[in-house]
Amino acid sequence: MTNICEPCVCTTVHQLTENSEYHILEIEFYLLKEGHEDPYTHGADAQKVAGNWYFHKAPTRAGAAASESNSSRAPTAAGGYRGGTRKGLDLTFGGPPDSGAVGGILLRSLRRVSPDGKLISGPSLLVDELLAQSDKANIAALVASWGTLRAFPGTAEGPRMVVESRKDAQLPVYSTPRIGLDLYKAQSPPAADDPRVVFVARPYRYIVQPDILTANGRMQTFVGLYEGLLHDTNPQRALSKACDLSGLKTKTGEDYAQSYRTGRKSGKVVKFVGAKTSNPKAYIEMVGALRPFLTPASDVSAADG
Repeated sequence: MTNICEPCVCTTVHQLTENSEYHILEIEFYLLKEGHEDPYTHGADAQKVAGNWYFHKAPTRAGAAASESNSSRAPTAAGGYRGGTRKGLDLTFGGPPDSGAVGGILLRSLRRVSPDGKLISGPSLLVDELLAQSDKANIAALVASWGTLRAFPGTAEGPRMVVESRKDAQLPVYSTPRIGLDLYKAQSPPAADDPRVVFVARPYRYIVQPDILTANGRMQTFVGLYEGLLHDTNPQRALSKACDLSGLKTKTGEDYAQSYRTGRKSGKVVKFVGAKTSNPKAYIEMVGALRPFLTPASDVSAADG
């Protein structure tokens, strides 16, 4: 996915109805297809095509039991869209139709270009921003006002929101694990071919300016930066640069790095199965433990030291 992430994260979103412009700072990729069976993908029918906006609805997860009752699903707002803090917006990248591929690029953070450069961080707050700027009471009303869900210029006429490349984008793009995923529903004992184990810490979140993305995902940001830097330098330099890039205090970074090393040395993933891993040190230890668990011993790097 790396070959398509940089154009996506270094883009501008234009809300044509209000002439609002935003820079995309943070996105996450989700793709479910043969050979890449990411269980964290929504799997909605709307994600079976590419290039559309998809506001999150009650899940129709691919492979979910047909007998799932409506009462077990999270509440939805008007039009069946997610409400409250469960709102979210994807740019779809599924298809072609005969492939069975279902995919979405979740928008997590935007920066309003004018008048104030405000940072909007978090999927639900991002949707709230679009509603406020459009003066719409809910997602259904916003979608109706657009007239089309196509996301690229030239594909349709009328008021809507489109994505365009930023000609001036020169910011480095970093990859990290995605936010909010854990092994709570993984099989026990854990297996290296369990899709939840395989995909929980994949670096499918892409960001620019990590030092300002502090509202959410700081543990994912740190471990993604730290792991990436370990390939190019020694552990101490990797730690120092990861702290600089993420805006973490050195002591906090040292604690996180120690948790990562602890997990990597033990390789014990079982302690994280069936648990919600929201504590930063526990989460980073889990990521560290996953690396030797999923990687042949001959490929384990000097990060174990």
